[in-house]
Amino acid sequence: MPMALAVGNGVWLGRSRFEAALLVALAMGVIAFGTRRLVVFSLAFVFLVGAGRSHAEWSTTMVQTPFAVRGSVVLVSDPDPVGRGVRIVVERDDHRWQGFVFGRAARRLDSALAGERVSIEGVIESVPEGERTRSLIRHVVGRIVVDDVAVPPRPMADNRIGAVLNRVRRLLESGTRTIDEPDRGIVAGLLYGDDRRQDVDVVARFRGSGLSHLTAVSGQNVAFLLAALSPLITQLGRSTRAVAVGVVLVAFALLTRAEPSVIRACLMAGVAMACRVWGRPVAARSVLAVSVAIGLVIDPMLAWSVGWWMSVAGCAGLVIVGPLMRDERPKSRFGEVVFATVAAQAAVAPVSGLVFGWPSAWSIPANLLAVPVAGLVMLIGLPTVVLAGLSPDSVARVLGQPVVWGARWVDGVARLGSSLPSAPWFDAVMTIGLVVGVVVVIGVRFVSRPCGNLPAWESSSSTAQTRFSWPKKSSA
Repeated sequence: MPMALAVGNGVWLGRSRFEAALLVALAMGVIAFGTRRLVVFSLAFVFLVGAGRSHAEWSTTMVQTPFAVRGSVVLVSDPDPVGRGVRIVVERDDHRWQGFVFGRAARRLDSALAGERVSIEGVIESVPEGERTRSLIRHVVGRIVVDDVAVPPRPMADNRIGAVLNRVRRLLESGTRTIDEPDRGIVAGLLYGDDRRQDVDVVARFRGSGLSHLTAVSGQNVAFLLAALSPLITQLGRSTRAVAVGVVLVAFALLTRAEPSVIRACLMAGVAMACRVWGRPVAARSVLAVSVAIGLVIDPMLAWSVGWWMSVAGCAGLVIVGPLMRDERPKSRFGEVVFATVAAQAAVAPVSGLVFGWPSAWSIPANLLAVPVAGLVMLIGLPTVVLAGLSPDSVARVLGQPVVWGARWVDGVARLGSSLPSAPWFDAVMTIGLVVGVVVVIGVRFVSRPCGNLPAWESSSSTAQTRFSWPKKSSA
């Protein structure tokens, strides 16, 4: 945890106060030298690394003077339909530009995916002043006004890895070809995080019911993927197994377009596997802290990503807040789900409230009803959709039916949760009550915990009463 805080503060200071960050790191180094504490020196080092990475990213030169561009560019992300056009982010010579394509040119992009080359003709302009911060967070340095786009009949990625992953992506899309909308968009979102073609009404009701996180790939998807591959992975040696898991995680992150939640989940799985290979298993909260630190060093702009902090906060609720709320594991599976849902919602509430407003008061019951079914869809969905992509339409329709039923259940819960009567004041009261209740439960647990040589309270099961007992005197 101190490492994550050190990197986070370094990234924050490095944006506009790099000199102050240097002074702080120097002071920490002096303290470490004087006291010979390796921990302080390590924190100073990672703090300085975070500050330097952040300063370098925020110092990126933006486009100032318009100029024409014509030729081959690489699609950084999948073309995203927005309104009547398609939003694209392209890269050339390590510079990223964002723009919109309309009309016939936009329809040509339907067959292209991220990492593939297309020919483009247009003008690169500067980003408006009010949008520069948001653009830099996504590493975009200019805005492209597109005149024409040419897409090869068979778009190809720059490298073999990208080509293989896009082939898998197209296979997954083919596996959902027999599913009607809006079910197809929901299935794609649940399985591999593709929400580009989700209906506006679907997005609205998932957000209104607090279920929008289900259509973003996260730790649950990664866990199910590793569980599905475990019969093969467990046959390998320890070192080979670590390499195989690392390859799978990197491939899955690239396949799902490396969204912030995916990065966090894959980093945690990788760190946990590395610790196990080294023979030093660590607590989940430590794995989360190290993963946050590594993620911020790799891409400091994650510190300004709402999706990153929502994912981190939700995971912190599961691995930190949840264990603090109880002395032992619940006796039933349902109790575990309730504890996990309450802890995650309480941890996410401050971030969600600051950015999106008060979360829905019905989000907890909606998650309790939807998450288990969504988990089953994720578990059986990927292999089923892959088989459907390799099968004729009649077989694909039968294979996809269980996945469709699960998606309709989740959508039905979202529809119910978003339609229940509510008001901003009611959402605020319920959210504040949830957070306060969790804090009170944690506080009561710590106050009632026996400690050291102090008198201890013991619960007598025979009398169903609580009695007070003093520690016995030693015979010595």
